[in-house]
This record gives sequence, C-alpha cells and structure tokens, in this order.
Amino acid sequence: TDANVRLTGTDLFYASPGELNLRADPDVRLVVRDFQDATRRSMKLSGRLLLTEGLYYRNFDLLGQALDSATGGGPEDSFSGSLVDDLPWLAELALALDVTGDEVAIRSPFTLGKADLEAQLDLRIGGTLGALEVYNRATLLPGGTVSYQLFERAFEIVRGTVDLDGDPGRARLDIEAQSEVTWYETT
Repeated sequence: TDANVRLTGTDLFYASPGELNLRADPDVRLVVRDFQDATRRSMKLSGRLLLTEGLYYRNFDLLGQALDSATGGGPEDSFSGSLVDDLPWLAELALALDVTGDEVAIRSPFTLGKADLEAQLDLRIGGTLGALEVYNRATLLPGGTVSYQLFERAFEIVRGTVDLDGDPGRARLDIEAQSEVTWYETT
C-alpha cells in the first residue's frame, strides 16, 4: 500500500509526557511505499515545522529520581514508553525536517541543579525515528539561568550556542554565563 499525504496547519499541539509540549505550524509531507511488505517498505517525513511555542522539561536528575524511588517519595511517572516502543515499524521512518522556533523554553532539573533557559532553534532533523540525527544550532537567549544546589549558585546566561552535527547526545556547547560572588570575612 502506498500513500502521499501533505499536512499543513497552524497552532497544532503535540505532547510527549515527561519530556516536551509543542505548538507548531507544520508544512510536512509523508510518503509511504510498499507499507505492507516489511522488506520493501519505505517511509519518509519531510518538510518544515515552525515552533510557535515549545517547552522541553525532561527530568535529568537521575540521582534524585533514584532516591525518590528508593524511599517511595516523589512524583510517579505514569506515562508509557515512546511511540516507537508501541509501534516498532515507525523506527524505520526516514526524516528530513527543518525545525525553527524563536522562543523554546527549557525547564529541566538535573542532578544537583536545574536549567531554566530560552532558546532559538534552527535545526535539521534527519536519520530515522529510531536513530535520530540532529544538525545545525540552538542559540541560548540571554537571561536564562543554570542553578547548582551544591554550590548554592545560579549562573545567568550572557550568550550561548549548542551546535549539533548528527548525534544529539554529542552536542558542542559554547556558553558564557555570569554569577555574583559575595565573599564574607569573619574575625
């Protein structure tokens, strides 16, 4: 079975529980060939997504999650796995998407700290849904903060970039941040 579907729209909402919420203006095309024959199947999603609103809030605080789990405290994540877990054939979906957005919020806790940032995105998404590749740049907007509980210190972003060259787990960060340091002297 073959299909060629184009989706254009405005202000479409997408949520991935525990990770992100997006509103986008898409102009994308899905082309499917030989869907019922797993050996010949090909699927490709291409086009552009203009993010009009975005919030990335994945919790990277693995230590805190482990402690909460061990002590029976903390919120419980009751969402299911990824879409690819539920529909394994989707892992083969080839991607060629341009994703842009002027103000995407990043609110993520990490071990002994948290990030509260705003970013502009100019990304190209390739690879497949099962083996994502991300290219280009996210620019961190001035004024966001990265806080460390261990040092009781918050750093304000002056400028920053996140450059991606395929593997989303191997981004190159170039960030300038500032913090006020107060020294106390006792006698």
